[in-house]
Amino acid sequence: MKKSIEGVDKACSSFSSNLLSTYLLHELPDAIFLIDPVSSNIIYANKLAYESLGMTEEEVVNHSVMSLQEAVVNQPQWSEIAEVITRKKKPYVFIGRHQRKDGSCFPVEVRTTNLYHEGVHFFLSVARDVTFRQVIDEEMEAHKHSLWYALNEASDGLWEWNIAQDSLFVSPKLKQMRGYGPEEDASKVDFWIEGIHPDDKHRVLAVMQEHLQGRTDKFEAKYRLRTRAGHFIWVNDKGKVSQRGEDGKPTLVAGMVQNVTDQVTLQERLENQAARDELTGALNRRVCREILEEQVTASRISGKSFAVVFIDIDYFKSINDQYGHQVGDVVLKAFVNKVEEHLRESDFIFRWGGEEFLLLLPHLDESKHFRVADKIRQTIEDNRIILGDKTEVALTVSMGVSTYPSQGSTIEQLIEKADIAMYRAKANGRNKVELYSD
Repeated sequence: MKKSIEGVDKACSSFSSNLLSTYLLHELPDAIFLIDPVSSNIIYANKLAYESLGMTEEEVVNHSVMSLQEAVVNQPQWSEIAEVITRKKKPYVFIGRHQRKDGSCFPVEVRTTNLYHEGVHFFLSVARDVTFRQVIDEEMEAHKHSLWYALNEASDGLWEWNIAQDSLFVSPKLKQMRGYGPEEDASKVDFWIEGIHPDDKHRVLAVMQEHLQGRTDKFEAKYRLRTRAGHFIWVNDKGKVSQRGEDGKPTLVAGMVQNVTDQVTLQERLENQAARDELTGALNRRVCREILEEQVTASRISGKSFAVVFIDIDYFKSINDQYGHQVGDVVLKAFVNKVEEHLRESDFIFRWGGEEFLLLLPHLDESKHFRVADKIRQTIEDNRIILGDKTEVALTVSMGVSTYPSQGSTIEQLIEKADIAMYRAKANGRNKVELYSD
């Protein structure tokens, strides 16, 4: 306890001096005032409250709060304000100006709440000096055009969604990015929503709702956005609620958009390169295992069978010996291209190593596995590969087929048994298809 409060009106004498005279209240970094709602008299002021006014405690306590407020000049005006504060359940907040003893003023943000103690009604006001904040606001206002220009130049476009009015502001650069002129109307929210790629729309709108409901700190999504020409560009869109109403609900959301099509294209190309065999363009062995694992899981759920086909090019060593390894590389690439021409969209070809390849044939009845594999074998036999000097190279392949789940429930079992069947095809004269059997 630093000191007790003296001169308090008898109607307020029941209010515990212990509650108001604590060291904590006296040393708070904001000005604290306890006010009588009827008379407007200040019953208590902490140290910062009177020192910020250049006064002593005695010069503040038991004097009207109107003596401090530049804008509140008479009792009727105070009574109107007091009535509004009394009715409010939440703190009453306003920006005003407090007047010092020397006549100078400074801006304050005042939050006033109703306080009841032993049946007596008080106003508890917390006043914060916002001089520094006001200086910053004034500087921001002075430079807002420069800041807006810098933001606009640093991004491919800016937007602001006025939720209360259901309207949209789109910067000229963002319109330009989508192929629209600066004078064209883009004030409807549908300008944005209808431009989102159908495959991305549900996800993007869900991310926005998560932010509007306060579950995330900001809105951020990467998605495809349609241009006026009808093609899609990839954008990275970031935004944040910038204003809320008295009920706490968002009223304004602002953000910026970056065109990241080049980055996405590069990333996809790098990922594609990492997934494919550099020579033939077929998917590589690592990706083969990943896709086969996914297929096993999907087939376990659906109950549908699929085939794994092991392929070995017959007498490939003799091609390298006769024409050289460079020609051998050309033959391998041409072989993959020819096989891909006869695959369905759901089928995959993988390079397993050397002249060995693996096929995945999903969603295919077990009775058709041999027929499909043999058709591919026949295609390779019937279509010679023509080199740059018009030299024709004939190829045949030996193929082994295993089926999920008949010959195995794991990729290791299926690959092993397809490999065994392929070696049986080679042993039986090559240029054949063999189904695995015990």
